[in-house]
Amino acid sequence: MSEKQIRIIISIAATILIISPFLLISLPEIEDSYSLNNFIESINVSNNEPELEPEKMEMPTQAKDPNLEEKAIAGDKEAQSVLGDLYANGLGRKEDQVKAFFWFKRAAERGHVEAQIKLAGMYFTGLGTEADLKKAFEWMKKAAEQGDIRAQRLLHFMYEEGLGTNKDWKKSKFWAKKAWNQRFKPKDFVTPKNNPTVLFWLPKAAGLGDDKFQFMLGYIYRCGIITLKNSERALFWFKKAADQGQLKAKYQMAHMYFAGEGIPQDKEKGIRLFLIAAEKGYSPAQFYLGFYYDLGKGLPENKQKALYWYTKSAEKGYASAQEELGKKYALGEDISADPVKALFWFKKAAKQGETISLSNLPKKYLKGDGVLKDIEKALFWYQKAAQLGSFIAQFELGELYEYGEEVTQNYTTALYWYEQSASMGHLEARFKAGYMNLNNQGEQADPKRGFEWTKMAAEEGHAAAQLNLGACYMEGHGTPKDLTKARYWLKKAADGGYLKAKNLLRQIPG
Repeated sequence: MSEKQIRIIISIAATILIISPFLLISLPEIEDSYSLNNFIESINVSNNEPELEPEKMEMPTQAKDPNLEEKAIAGDKEAQSVLGDLYANGLGRKEDQVKAFFWFKRAAERGHVEAQIKLAGMYFTGLGTEADLKKAFEWMKKAAEQGDIRAQRLLHFMYEEGLGTNKDWKKSKFWAKKAWNQRFKPKDFVTPKNNPTVLFWLPKAAGLGDDKFQFMLGYIYRCGIITLKNSERALFWFKKAADQGQLKAKYQMAHMYFAGEGIPQDKEKGIRLFLIAAEKGYSPAQFYLGFYYDLGKGLPENKQKALYWYTKSAEKGYASAQEELGKKYALGEDISADPVKALFWFKKAAKQGETISLSNLPKKYLKGDGVLKDIEKALFWYQKAAQLGSFIAQFELGELYEYGEEVTQNYTTALYWYEQSASMGHLEARFKAGYMNLNNQGEQADPKRGFEWTKMAAEEGHAAAQLNLGACYMEGHGTPKDLTKARYWLKKAADGGYLKAKNLLRQIPG
């Protein structure tokens, strides 16, 4: 497969929004001069999988509105987005990517999330406009900031790979966790209706024999991305990639056999595949072997072998294994307690943005969960977790010092940790940082800074912050007085169930 063909396939992948961690190829400069149709028509590779017809895209209901264009011209963002779809897909109109770009951009500028994502896709590929990864990133970020889980997942990948922005592992993990907190599922990533042609060309590309695309197609079928799940087809394509020596394909097959995922369960075969991948150095497989030995799941319980495989995986840089080793050394589970080694592995994991186990560890000592209650050890691990960037630990440290139930109350320290957590994107921490600053709780408290934190939380939908923000505008606290904005935010809070907001609304003239 030529470099140009790979570029085109990746361009399509960006357009149809199937960018995901399984696509591990850097995105090169996109050449607009290459004919996409010629490329697709030139692939006549047969594979044993039945060829799929392109899925038909349904005509959006709004497209039947005779006043659609009039509404779009008048500034209706929904109508503008629908027009973009119609021109992009040639539905009821001649396909015109330039016009699609025009209308998506108008809708995106008015805050239409779906249009922002599609506009980013067009900047990715140069469809209807010049390719511009920086602008693609900017529009994807706008959609992510509005809470769209697809955009958040894509933004995670863009920060991870440095697409349109500088590589930033912490921000990458931040957006991945944002998506996870909304219970992101692969099937939510893209729907068949969005991209009706992908299952036409992707099997052809995979059929060229490139194991990367064979794996991609297997993953698509396994997770139900852009199509219904199909375990048999997933297994077919994973096996194609595995036969070329791809370890991550063997790893995916191992999970499917072990769990009986749409195929007859065969734990022994699953373990054999895990073992093959693990012995060849594939760190996720090494971690899962350790995990299954640890729990005695599918294998006889064997703590020594569990530690062996956890260590192998951790040494290869697998963050989950590093966290697990850190936890075991910290708590003395199946090994002599060693805080130095625990911290060593926790730091390794934290550099990759993994701090969940480290964040949970202090709570065990705080509550006496499985260990003797020890406030000193709880504070030690809270401090370490917070210093390594765990916004959960930072927030919980703030709570400890604000309420003073287990430690001496200290508003200054509480505010410091709330603001650290808030700067990492923790919503409740932003509310707390706003509240404490507005109420002068802490030596460094500043009502203007309190207003800014409160505004951030309110814009993310925090009802109590919306109430406080409305009160700030109403009283001119931390910001100039503005009764129009006060009314807007108090109404938001009132809609969220805050009776106090309704009472304050009655006090605003007019």
